[in-house]
Amino acid sequence: MKNRNITKDEICKITEICKIREQTFFTIMRQSGLTPNIIKQLKIKDLEKILEPNTTIPCKIELPQETQKGKFRPPTFIGQEATRYIKQYLKTERENPTLANPLFTTYNNPNKEINIKDVSRTFKLSLQKLKKEKIITYEERGKGKPSELRLSSLTKFYEKNAENYLLEVKNNPDKEDEFYRRLYEKKALPFLEIETPTTTELKDRIEKIENMIPIFVEGNNGHEKPLTDEEIKLIVKKIREHKQRLRENPSEAKQEYERMQDEEIQNLKSDIKILEANYEALKESIDNIKNILQKNPETKK
Repeated sequence: MKNRNITKDEICKITEICKIREQTFFTIMRQSGLTPNIIKQLKIKDLEKILEPNTTIPCKIELPQETQKGKFRPPTFIGQEATRYIKQYLKTERENPTLANPLFTTYNNPNKEINIKDVSRTFKLSLQKLKKEKIITYEERGKGKPSELRLSSLTKFYEKNAENYLLEVKNNPDKEDEFYRRLYEKKALPFLEIETPTTTELKDRIEKIENMIPIFVEGNNGHEKPLTDEEIKLIVKKIREHKQRLRENPSEAKQEYERMQDEEIQNLKSDIKILEANYEALKESIDNIKNILQKNPETKK
């Protein structure tokens, strides 16, 4: 019997009711595609600048040598959500962590690698609890048979939502790490970050969009590399969603930066003039979001 895909809402519900260690583990799985057996081998030093205040996003993960198996494998990355959970986990659950320490450990021994069976059991029990409360519906297939949803569903979530990224990687082997970082950020991360962003993340994203606007506008004038058709589609979709949400409910502008949905935009022209025509609207949207954030001190920190 075939397993079904886990939804973004189901992942969020499961994550919410778990402890920070499991929240972190689950989020790394769905943002990196790494299996539990690889994640349990990671040391803190394997995560790029994770103990520094300004960790690079996307954050690169150095994989243990024994996982490489002599074949091409691009760098592995995680986004803002996984990085935030890692920092909180290390700060609240680990006493004076060092780079040489395992990233995930047992609760009673800070130097012993986490037991994957414990992680899988937590995922299963969380599902059962949510099913009992009629929050999530899924099929349990009886003793000795895997349930319709299980821990490996998080890896499958990555494979499904990072499909375009993985295809580009396959077609572009042996590139520099920064090539894959940019590719992950554009082709995978918008579909792998599923939680409501914090105020700090919103402000960072506003700044990033502002810095990118000259690239959108000047791209075909020789100042920057022109955008690809796919990049144009994504930014045009974002602009249109911003404008629509601001018109419908300005008080909920925080939702302006919810992650893009999976469906493709149809029949969009690739001409850069589409972006130029929306340039002022995008700036206005950013200004409105700034104003609302300033007036709403209760926004999630």
